This record gives sequence, C-alpha cells and structure tokens, in this order.
Amino acid sequence: MNNIEQRLKSNLVNEKVDALFDAFELGIEGIKLIASALQDKEPEVRQYAWFLLSESDLAIAKHALCDYSIFSQFVCLSTINKFRIKSDRYDLDI
Repeated sequence: MNNIEQRLKSNLVNEKVDALFDAFELGIEGIKLIASALQDKEPEVRQYAWFLLSESDLAIAKHALCDYSIFSQFVCLSTINKFRIKSDRYDLDI
C-alpha cells in the first residue's frame, strides 16, 4: 500500500496510472486511493481513476463518482459583466 501511495505522488503520468491499476486490486483501501486521484493535476490520471471507479462494484467507488464534479477542474478564462439580448420584440441589457 505504501509503495502505491508513493507511486501516486510521482511526477510521471505512467507511474501514477500503473499505481492506480495496482490499487484497484486492494479492495476498499485501494478504491480510496483511486478516488483521491480524481483530484490529480493530470487529466489522464483523472480519466483512469474515473474509469477504474466506474468498473468497481463497491459502494465507496459509486459514492466517489457521485461526489466527483468534472467542473472542479475547469478554469475561468474570463467573466462576463454584462451582455445584450436583442430580438424583434425586445432589447434587454443584463
């Protein structure tokens, strides 16, 4: 288990992904590690974590998927302060 935890802290994506597959074999404790990988900075690691959790029949895996929001990984590029909706019937500034 400690070996897998260390590998999940690696800077190498392939090392992290391999660790996720090893964690999958550990049951509940492994699923907890995989669920934590949903917050990884690398999209590929998050995708494999999501895939493995979706393949598990354990309730903890299903809960982790329900709690996971893909929107938490989005970055705001700009903020719209106001905009105009215009049609034949009305002109609306918001």
